[in-house]
Amino acid sequence: MLFGKIAEEKIKEAQQKGAFNNLEGAGRPLPEENMAIPEDLRMAYRMLKTADCLPPELEMRKEIHSTAELLTATPDLAEKQKILTRLNVLIRKANMSQPTRPDREIPEYYLPALVERMEK
Repeated sequence: MLFGKIAEEKIKEAQQKGAFNNLEGAGRPLPEENMAIPEDLRMAYRMLKTADCLPPELEMRKEIHSTAELLTATPDLAEKQKILTRLNVLIRKANMSQPTRPDREIPEYYLPALVERMEK
C-alpha cells in the first residue's frame, strides 16, 4: 500500500509538471494487446479480462500448475499417487481440448521418475 501511494504521488507530480503532455500516440486507441488471438475471440477475451476471469484453457493450465506444486510439496507417497492421478487427468483434458501440435502438448507426470528425483 505504501509503494502504491508513493507511486501515485509521483504520477500526480509528473502530471502537474506536464511530463505526460505531447506523448507519442496521444489521443489514439491503444494497440490490440494480443494479436495472436483470433479476431472473432478478442472481444470475448477482453470481456473476460475486464471481469478478472481467465479463458478456460488458461484456467486449466493454472489448475495443472497448482496441482503440480502440490505434488512436489506432499511428502506422503500414497497421497502423491492420488495427486499424480488427478494431475495426469487434468493434463489429458487440457491436451484433448486444444487441437495443438504434438510438440506443444503438456507432458504427463510419472511417479517413478518423481520418486527417483526426490530420493536424490
